[in-house]
Amino acid sequence: ADKTLTVTGVVDRITVNDVHDIYYIILASAEKKEQWNVRCVFDRKYGAQLNRLAAGQTVTVQGKYNGYRVNILMKDCVLVS
Repeated sequence: ADKTLTVTGVVDRITVNDVHDIYYIILASAEKKEQWNVRCVFDRKYGAQLNRLAAGQTVTVQGKYNGYRVNILMKDCVLVS
């Protein structure tokens, strides 16, 4: 656990909720072949940056692996590109 990963994927969903302090994006595989999506959780300070993203955009995110449930989970994420 807590292994740092860098992943590139297509933004499937963006959630920015200042009231509940929730900031994450869901990345999907560009080829749509992978069954796992990646949920990337960010700190509040990245909220404005996340709001500038658009669904369908390809991004690279770095963060710490945090297990999996429905999606692969990453925490403490930052946008690389």
